[in-house]
Amino acid sequence: MQYIRFRLGKEMYALDVWQAREIVDAPLLNQLPNAPAWLPGMMNLRGQVVPVVDLKEKFGLTAGIGDQESRGYVIVVDVARKDEDPVTVGVLADEVLEVFDLGALDLEPAPAFGARYSRSYLLGMTKREGAIVAVMDAPKVLSDSDVLVPAAETVTV
Repeated sequence: MQYIRFRLGKEMYALDVWQAREIVDAPLLNQLPNAPAWLPGMMNLRGQVVPVVDLKEKFGLTAGIGDQESRGYVIVVDVARKDEDPVTVGVLADEVLEVFDLGALDLEPAPAFGARYSRSYLLGMTKREGAIVAVMDAPKVLSDSDVLVPAAETVTV
């Protein structure tokens, strides 16, 4: 299988290339009122409104390399949902590094100790060019009820 390796701060992550629709330069985002910090806004992707998630904020990663000003890219991901149409979500990335092949034997279980976020978000860990890479399960990370709101939901005033 092939994965996209990207950087959030000092940490390396990977997503299945088949879930990623495209990679674009990070645009200016339209902020949402009362949105959580990990949802910095929405972007216009050729006429489609796409929510953008800041996984660095969601995972509680410390600031350092790649502060908000250096967010250079958005990885546009189509996320499948149970019994519903897929939803398109943008993921902020400081740097997109490569597409690489990953065999099942190269994937190690996520550690049970010291994780800053739920291990259920991970398919496992691998090593790439001397760095540890967390291989994310995009549907679990981006389909949580706290990330995606059904399109039919409305607010009455």
